[in-house]
Amino acid sequence: MKIVSRAPARSSGDDSLVPLINIVFLMLIFFLLAGTIAPSPQVAVDPPAADSRDPLRQESLELAIDAQGNVFIAGEAVPLDLLASRLRVEFDAARGKAGTRIRLDLFADHRLEAARLDPVLAALREAEIEDVYLKTQVRP
Repeated sequence: MKIVSRAPARSSGDDSLVPLINIVFLMLIFFLLAGTIAPSPQVAVDPPAADSRDPLRQESLELAIDAQGNVFIAGEAVPLDLLASRLRVEFDAARGKAGTRIRLDLFADHRLEAARLDPVLAALREAEIEDVYLKTQVRP
C-alpha cells in the first residue's frame, strides 16, 4: 500500500474579498433605493434627443408644449393670448419663494412644428424671460 502525503490546501487571497464585495453591493442597493428621483413633467411630451447633458440645477418653472401646440404651465393648460401675463405672474411668485433668478424649463414635443413655437417664443420675449432651457432626451 502506497501512502501519499498531500500538501495542505492553500487558501487564496480572494477569500477575504467576498465579504467586501457583499458590503459594496448592499451599499449600492441602499443608495439606489434611498436616492431621490426628479419629478417628471406633468404633461406627457416626447422631447427631442441631445448629445450633451446639463447637470445644472436651480429653481425653475416648467412650460410644456404638446405636439398639437397646446401650452401648459406646471401641468395647467394656458391659452396663448394669456401666456405672457401668466408667465409674469408665475415668475414673480417663484422669485418671491426662491429669492433668486428663476429659469424656464421648456418641454416641447419633438413632433411640434416650428411655426407653432413662434407665438410661444413671442410670449416669452413679451414677458421678458431670459433664462430659457429647452429640455431634451439624452440619446441612448
